[in-house]
Amino acid sequence: IPNWVAWQLTPERITGKVVRSDNFQPDPDIKNGPTANDSDYRRSGYSRGHMCPAADNKHSQKAMEESFYFSNICPQLQSLNGGDWNDLEEKCRKWAKRYQCIYIVCGPIINSKKPKTIGANKITVPEAFFKVIMRHSNKETKAVGFIFPHKKQNRDIWDYAVTVDEVEEITGINFFSKLPKNEERKAESTYNLQDWN
Repeated sequence: IPNWVAWQLTPERITGKVVRSDNFQPDPDIKNGPTANDSDYRRSGYSRGHMCPAADNKHSQKAMEESFYFSNICPQLQSLNGGDWNDLEEKCRKWAKRYQCIYIVCGPIINSKKPKTIGANKITVPEAFFKVIMRHSNKETKAVGFIFPHKKQNRDIWDYAVTVDEVEEITGINFFSKLPKNEERKAESTYNLQDWN
């Protein structure tokens, strides 16, 4: 599974004509060691959960096909994959249309030293998932984070909202580090629902 996946989302990427491929396959760039395949997921109780959604890649046949590489996929309960996680994906597409460009990083959270695995290739099942979103313009930079526990739930997406700093503390990843330091500190240390509603 990926450590994280990052992409820029614009209106063009979600309004293109490329249709969903549904052709899950190993990433050809991963050369050493085993990689996930369809048989790992069969009868596992988990769906093949996209980190970067297929619907965010309608602008390019190549991008659409690559979104189905297992390097972009994590075992995910279908109730989360098709539920609250999907709700945030749809919200991100609305924000991309409204703000013309947003930056997204998401991935798994694994705290256990012996996490649950599925399949012959022992694919790690995350305990939670994170997503951080940033919009940047000459006038302002706004960011928000989300932590989704990996369990069945049906809540408003804002119930999962946290600061980007909180996601950094949990994951050990430094997001948006190319921003000027003062701008990065301000954007990552707080969030306001009014900035996104």
